[in-house]
Amino acid sequence: MLFSVRFALVFGWLVASVLLCLFVRRLDTPQRKAAVHLYLPVFLLVLPALASLQFSLPAETEDWLYPATLGFFALWQLVVCKKFGRRTDVSDRSVCWMAFFLLLTLLVVSLTPGRKYCVPVFLWWVFLLIFVSAVRVLLVLVERYYRPRVQQRVEKEGNSIRITWFYDLLKRTISPVLFIAVLPLSIAKAFALSGMTDLGCDLIFKPFIKLVNAEGEPALTVSLLMLLVCVALFYVFRYLSYFIKAWYGIYKRVTTGVDEEYTLANNIIAVLVWSLYIVVVVNLLNIPTGALAMVGTGLAAGIGLAMKDIINNFIYGIQLMSGRLKVGDWIVCDGMRGQVSAISYQSTQVHTIDGGMVSFLNADLFSKNFKNLTRGDAYEFVKIVFGVSYGTDVERVRAVVLAAVQPLQKRDGNGMDIVDPGRGVSVTFDEFAASSVNVAVKQFVLVQSKVAYTAQAQELIYNALNEAGIEIPFPQRDIHIKN
Repeated sequence: MLFSVRFALVFGWLVASVLLCLFVRRLDTPQRKAAVHLYLPVFLLVLPALASLQFSLPAETEDWLYPATLGFFALWQLVVCKKFGRRTDVSDRSVCWMAFFLLLTLLVVSLTPGRKYCVPVFLWWVFLLIFVSAVRVLLVLVERYYRPRVQQRVEKEGNSIRITWFYDLLKRTISPVLFIAVLPLSIAKAFALSGMTDLGCDLIFKPFIKLVNAEGEPALTVSLLMLLVCVALFYVFRYLSYFIKAWYGIYKRVTTGVDEEYTLANNIIAVLVWSLYIVVVVNLLNIPTGALAMVGTGLAAGIGLAMKDIINNFIYGIQLMSGRLKVGDWIVCDGMRGQVSAISYQSTQVHTIDGGMVSFLNADLFSKNFKNLTRGDAYEFVKIVFGVSYGTDVERVRAVVLAAVQPLQKRDGNGMDIVDPGRGVSVTFDEFAASSVNVAVKQFVLVQSKVAYTAQAQELIYNALNEAGIEIPFPQRDIHIKN
């Protein structure tokens, strides 16, 4: 009687868990109903599966009962997949089609002497669905209730790791680790319920790859648990790298007062974190380090000869990232002007002013002597030259031009002065030309605003001179024809 109550409670828990997951994840009633139809065959099959564990049946009965039951539910699963599959999202549709193929596979297995594994494998699938659905419900609750609170704080206080660290931990690490953990947990639960605890433990803990060295000592051991731990640690170390980079950026902004990309420091942090990850994985899997050292030595010699140019670019990339260049800088190289959008160990990406993207090898930047326009100063000298007729009062020209460009001395969208207020705008006599007296307008302009500023200033100067009646001469030639 106690055994019957136990299995009844297990069955009720399974069904209640799935229904709860379905209802929490969905707000759309028609989609919820379709999902219940899709999952119904699998979870009704749990009842005869649990009953088969409680009641011992003659072998002759199992010979026809297992295939008949599995065949019926496989056919039912196929019908609901075709009828209700398109009414739910792609994840539910994919899971239910996989359930159909699993039932089909178990149907084939039930016709062989290995039919005793049908029940634990099927229960493993059911527990896997339940645990995966539970994790998905957790993510839905996080997205529905916790994420809006984080976004509100970000909108008020700005995007910072101080605000988003826990949300990022949930999304980047905890949720994938939970998805990984459901596999061994579902195996242990299903095989324990089926009275095959030892087999379940062997599937989880027993190495399926076990190599030994010449002395007979273990050289490489890989079990399902160790493999899953290594994958889970990948997400842990990925978050650790992100976390350290974010806090290092905050530390540098607080200590230096400069908000910029610390490319070299971020790469060093990434190398250190992932090197530690490799060390941990090598120790977990018991990989022989001696063999790795021999292979590494041989590869190093060949790689050093074959990758000379790559190594040069790598070295120059480190020099660039150490301070000569950073993401966001404006440069001029090989006649092209643009803003640095990315720096890697091989090349530098530059977004040019005409909207294109140019990639320079790091070695080429050094050989072509690129010019960093924003290194140490955000302003660039701009000189606009125009001519006026001989006999024009230069003082009057100066007054007209200064008044014309005055509206351009404002701030951009980031609150920075487009024209350096410390150096201002000056109008000076430039030279005596053949047909005109050339006058120069000199100012220091934000590098990123130079093109737009120059075009606007030239137009304003031209219109102002015309309105003031100041002639802008152009070359003329008189041709005399003799008869």
